[in-house]
Amino acid sequence: MAVKYDCVLFDLDGTLLNSNNLIIESFKHTLITHLNLQVEEKELYQYFGEPLRTTLARYDAENLESLLHTYRMHYADNHDRLATVFPRVQEVVNELHNHKIIMGVVTSKLRAGALKGIELTGIAGYMKTIVAYEDTEHHKPDPAPVLTALSALNHSGEKALFVGDSPFDWLCAKNAGITSVGVSWSVHLGNNSLEVNPDYVINNFKELISICLDDEVDCG
Repeated sequence: MAVKYDCVLFDLDGTLLNSNNLIIESFKHTLITHLNLQVEEKELYQYFGEPLRTTLARYDAENLESLLHTYRMHYADNHDRLATVFPRVQEVVNELHNHKIIMGVVTSKLRAGALKGIELTGIAGYMKTIVAYEDTEHHKPDPAPVLTALSALNHSGEKALFVGDSPFDWLCAKNAGITSVGVSWSVHLGNNSLEVNPDYVINNFKELISICLDDEVDCG
């Protein structure tokens, strides 16, 4: 079977790693601790995918460094307790590897946190590049993170996919000129402020193989 896409880039949180509860709890802890502010989950979900600095600055730009420290400490302390791997991630990544499809991770997280999350997924050895927050001056939805990953992989992007759970991911892919894949377990599908939709939507991770191998698959 012909390979239609020979390069797959993955977002991390919400795509490979089910860290929604960890992120929400870390935000809530931070905002209560510093601002005595209770925030609804729905409000926080709309910021998923953008850099942490950007989100926390919305609430208190003047004391941003203190908020960042509190968030990161809570996130690190609770990471392995609250974060889990989405079903079939390891199986699918292994199969993509067997078809000689190159893979990488593009995330808005700091590298240290990204590496910890990737290690938890058990697929670190398959990822040929990791682009984290520190690696680009501009961030999603700017195309820079995806373009940086493609450059590291020496790939033109013509047969590349970016799989992500948020409109920041999908718009980043669009701005970089590559195909986007959304996941149906995303909290953003059908309700996103950037008004951009992915080129494909998958309902389970296994469907990604059908897209890459040009098998029968429904577009989103």
